[in-house]
Amino acid sequence: MAHVRRGRKRIRAHANPFSEADVAVPLQPGDIDWKTHFDRKVPCRPNICDVGCGFGGLILALSSILPEDLVVGLEIRPQAVAIVEERLRKAREDGKASNVCVLRCNVMKHFAHYFSKGQLDKIFFTFADPHFKKSNYRRRIINESFLAYYAFALKVGGICYTVTDVEDLYNWQVKHLDAHPLFGMLF
Repeated sequence: MAHVRRGRKRIRAHANPFSEADVAVPLQPGDIDWKTHFDRKVPCRPNICDVGCGFGGLILALSSILPEDLVVGLEIRPQAVAIVEERLRKAREDGKASNVCVLRCNVMKHFAHYFSKGQLDKIFFTFADPHFKKSNYRRRIINESFLAYYAFALKVGGICYTVTDVEDLYNWQVKHLDAHPLFGMLF
């Protein structure tokens, strides 16, 4: 009997958000036919976004916790997107996760192409790349340049969740969110 060795392919932990990628980007949010991503027959739009969804753990959990909501995960790394797509395919075979999708997207370049004003109820930034070097702070997903895009996509009263285990990044995120006039701490 022959044995097939299944090796694990290395997936890069980080991607360069300033590089050019061969990803089809909609010109405007209205160009996206979301019902094809959510296995729906009627027009729909996601109201929850997980930016940098990684391997899809949060979006899969949200699919069962919030079954009436539509959740989109955005991820820049193509290998991670492929893994999430496979996880979603398996979940859908079991009749789950029909309210979740994943898209390959460079959020730092194209976030505004995906969401209309006030479309999102919630946006998640979980364990974002901390970019420790000061010269790379411009690569942080939460910074003064991008907060206006996130505020535009969030409805009034919408919630931006940030989760990190890096104290320096936490302080950075709090500082920038507090400094923006459209964001405020809930507690």
